[in-house]
Amino acid sequence: MPFEVEEAEVATRARGKRAVTVLASLLPPHKSKGRARAKPRVPPTDGLPGPASVSESRAGGQIVRATHRRPAASPAPKSRKPAAANGAVPPSALVPLRAPISPDEGGQRRSATHRRPAAPVPPSLPDAIGNLAKLHRSRLNFVSAKVKIELQIKAIQRQEHARAGCEKKTHALCPGVYKVVTPDIQILRVMALDPLEHQAEARLRAMLDELPAVPAHVLDFVDNIRGLGRPSLAQIIAEAGDLAHYANPAKLWSRMGLGLAPDGNTRYEGRSPRRRALMAVIGTNFLRAGGPYKELYDQRKEYERTKPSCGKALKNAKGEPIGECKDADGAACCKAGHIHNRTLRYIEKRLLLDLWRAWNPDLWRAWRKAA
Repeated sequence: MPFEVEEAEVATRARGKRAVTVLASLLPPHKSKGRARAKPRVPPTDGLPGPASVSESRAGGQIVRATHRRPAASPAPKSRKPAAANGAVPPSALVPLRAPISPDEGGQRRSATHRRPAAPVPPSLPDAIGNLAKLHRSRLNFVSAKVKIELQIKAIQRQEHARAGCEKKTHALCPGVYKVVTPDIQILRVMALDPLEHQAEARLRAMLDELPAVPAHVLDFVDNIRGLGRPSLAQIIAEAGDLAHYANPAKLWSRMGLGLAPDGNTRYEGRSPRRRALMAVIGTNFLRAGGPYKELYDQRKEYERTKPSCGKALKNAKGEPIGECKDADGAACCKAGHIHNRTLRYIEKRLLLDLWRAWNPDLWRAWRKAA
């Protein structure tokens, strides 16, 4: 048997394909359980064709061997960035942040750049005025709540001052009464006053963002006036609306609480104390900041001293009459407080007149011709 197998191997080398049949006749017969399982493929590492896999099957009593050769792996793509000798990337391989300049069809040089996002378009004037009115009302709500908390804190301070041994009936004028600090006062300041003030300031900043819709020459007029800023302008517009809707300055005065009743009284039907208080604050700012309106105030005050006394009855806090409005030195003019109020009222009206004229230059010229 070994000799016959050795002869079969020699015949396999010499005869080629016919040796498969001779070898099959010498081996003992066996049953095939199906197709042989293929061996796991090993990926090539050198780029050459992979190793061949041999599978055997029996058909018609003969063994047939099939040789499968894996295709060669495709070469790895080359890197676009050449590496330097020391492993670092050379400067020529770096990608520029800006595209290279290339000539176009007309022979001119152009460059590809990134466009910046367009700036937000400012709202129209009617939309800006509506937003100003809403923000102003919201801000006043927080300011009102803040004032109530401040009054409550002052009430707590007066109570603590009274518990400390003060025997006076009213403690508001006692020295150091509003410097008392208790844990309750600290909590109210941190938990209530600071958040309310923050919300009020945030709405004021949002109102300033709406002012670019106002005519540019009006903003220039306001910026050049000492004592008047854009926050004051934003509040005036929020209360009065579009100044182009007023046919003359007198209608604007009446809207802002500076008009007169038919009998000459400063309190009239439809007068808004809130708008009047706003103009009083603006007038006081002129006196503190100085400038042309402060000079106008001084000139007007001297003129008010020359006017005779108004003769109005003075009343105390209970509403009882205490005399007439006369100067304490016996002069014919009014008291110093009345003179100050009339003078301050004058410069407030003058401000609204100048603002209306800057807003409506054409209407101002027509109104002056008609007057």
